[in-house]
Amino acid sequence: MPADLFGNMNEISSQSYETAAALGHILIAAEDTAAQLCRVRFASRQPLRGARAIRKILETTDGSNALVTDGAHAFGLGDLEAAVGVTFDVSIVDHAT
Repeated sequence: MPADLFGNMNEISSQSYETAAALGHILIAAEDTAAQLCRVRFASRQPLRGARAIRKILETTDGSNALVTDGAHAFGLGDLEAAVGVTFDVSIVDHAT
C-alpha cells in the first residue's frame, strides 16, 4: 500500500461534487483481491492521486457498492457485503476543515 494513501484519501474527501460534501465508500484490498471484487471494472485503472476524477466516481457508491482500490489505483465498483474480511472499508462521510 502506498505511503501517500492518507494524503490521497484526504484530498478525495476534501473535493466537493456539484457543491455536495464528499460521501461514499472505498474498499482497499490487495490488487488480486480488488480485481476479483469488481462488479463493474474500469477499462483502465484510475490513480487515486487524481482526486477530482475519483471524487466523481465516489458519487456513484452507496450502502451496497463501493469504489474498489489497492490503495494506489481504483479498479471499479464492487459489492460491500462480498468484501467483508478481505478488505479495509473506508467510509467518507464529509470533510472537516
